[in-house]
Amino acid sequence: MKILGHAAGGYLASQLVLKLIKPQENHEKYQVLGAIAGTMPDWDFLWYLYQKKGVAYDSDFRHHTWITHTFPFHWLIALAVYLVGYFKKDRNIKNSAAVLATSSTTHLLQDM
Repeated sequence: MKILGHAAGGYLASQLVLKLIKPQENHEKYQVLGAIAGTMPDWDFLWYLYQKKGVAYDSDFRHHTWITHTFPFHWLIALAVYLVGYFKKDRNIKNSAAVLATSSTTHLLQDM
């Protein structure tokens, strides 16, 4: 799927999370976070470009097999964010972790 499709999937996933957590604050920041998080698993492509020194889709480009395209990778990041929010007693950070986990998971499901 293309990057805009993943951003849209992340945005829609954030909408689901917002319905469940019902935050008091501004919804737009969670929607933007959802769209960005929906693209995060493809950020590994930037490393590939750096290594290749340009855009090249060689036979070794199979980024769906890289660790950045696994569920635990993004769930551990979201868990770390959630724990920061938990220990700081900051509901915004915990809500952001829920959006991050759901939106990045949506990306991986779209790639299946």
